[in-house]
Amino acid sequence: MKRNFRPVAALAVCALGALAVSSCTKDEFFGLEDSVVIDASTKYEIAMSQEYADYARACFEMVETMNQPVDTTKMEIKGVINDKPVYTKDGSMSSLTDLLNKLKKAFPELANADKIDFNEIMEIALSNNEGLRDLSSKMPYRTKHYADRQSGHWLYSVAEHYYNTSNWGSPWLDIDGWSFVAYDGVYDAVGEVVYRLSGCYSEGTGGGLIFGDWSAVSMVSFGEYSWPDAISYGSPAPEADFIVAPSLNLNDLWYYMGGSYWGGGGTHYIYDYEGNYKVIWL
Repeated sequence: MKRNFRPVAALAVCALGALAVSSCTKDEFFGLEDSVVIDASTKYEIAMSQEYADYARACFEMVETMNQPVDTTKMEIKGVINDKPVYTKDGSMSSLTDLLNKLKKAFPELANADKIDFNEIMEIALSNNEGLRDLSSKMPYRTKHYADRQSGHWLYSVAEHYYNTSNWGSPWLDIDGWSFVAYDGVYDAVGEVVYRLSGCYSEGTGGGLIFGDWSAVSMVSFGEYSWPDAISYGSPAPEADFIVAPSLNLNDLWYYMGGSYWGGGGTHYIYDYEGNYKVIWL
């Protein structure tokens, strides 16, 4: 049986512009008290570098794994939950964390960047870096604010449930030891999670919820990463989710994620820090 997830024609450069809008403070996020604007020549050097191209392409590769139809005829049955078979498929890709660390090491000036800097670096790279030329046509043109997307609607409904407010006006929400951020697209949520796990929450676990309009909510845990109960209170329901965890061991994941994660159905994409991934269909 094939389950088609909505396709996306998007260059997932891990939305480096999203890196500066984390719910970490600027000090925690970049390790600085003041932001220093990167000069134009340095931006160009970063954008044209092989390190940037490698990282951007790996981000695209990660999002593409979430964009493939789930074909259970090519998956292995690993068990049964609630009288339904659990299908899994393993794969591997480039290690995003390794490539991100190489980029940051090659260009320590990135610690001084703000959202405008990152957006400009991305635009320069897509227009001029030969290593990304074949992907530039897939750059998304976002026309809606997160509040108009399913991700925003989901976040607002969770805020209303927990805080009894119907006028929530922020894309950030902290509940159950997790920090949630609503985004217009999956590419932005992926960038948020990967970068935060390499920085101020390097000991945590992150992931995201993927909705039918290809918007997403990123999730980063401050401690133990049991699947948050808040997921079951949001509306509309996500079509899939992804988790970035230290291990792909299903026994470990069963213990840490808890019964609500495995009992909710849908498609789960799980990535470890080495670039391996597992697709689980319930």
